Amino acid sequence: FLSSEYTLEKQLLLKQVNTIVYEGFNKLYGLNENPEDSFWGKYITPIVLENGDESTYDEFTLLSKELQAIKLAVKELVGQRQLSVHYDKGIVDVYNMLHNLNPIKEFQKVLQLLNILPKMLNFFTKCLHIIDLRSQVNHEKRMAPTYKMIDNIINLLEKVPNTQQKDDLIKNLERFQTGEFFDELFNRLKK
Repeated sequence: FLSSEYTLEKQLLLKQVNTIVYEGFNKLYGLNENPEDSFWGKYITPIVLENGDESTYDEFTLLSKELQAIKLAVKELVGQRQLSVHYDKGIVDVYNMLHNLNPIKEFQKVLQLLNILPKMLNFFTKCLHIIDLRSQVNHEKRMAPTYKMIDNIINLLEKVPNTQQKDDLIKNLERFQTGEFFDELFNRLKK
């Protein structure tokens, strides 16, 4: 936009910016009556509600309020978006829409979205940590019986007279429990 030479070129680029803001925000947060179809509704909301952490919920609520405010501004772009994408109203309406675009107003909407994106990325990172912790807990629960069996095998092996084979077996079982066994296996596969 800034390096455009002609007014029409600037207007066409503003149209593209508006379309990107509209479609991007729609995918991210949703503009229709079913916000649960958006990324925020499908993936982020369930993580927050299942987590039960008050600070995470407070941050989620604050971001949701900010997104709701942006939603109102972005919803104003629906007419422009329709004309920009479908051209179904005729070229005169498209030209009038392009002519009436105000760069300051249009970039204000862009800036609103750009200002909240870093906060959202930080929050998404927090959600990924929640998923990772939940996954670790589930893994530990699933592996608990296996670890118990390995401990029982090690206890039985310790009663057997000392041999190199016994020591190697105990060492491998312990490495299996700590995950070192799999790390070495993956490193061998990488080579």
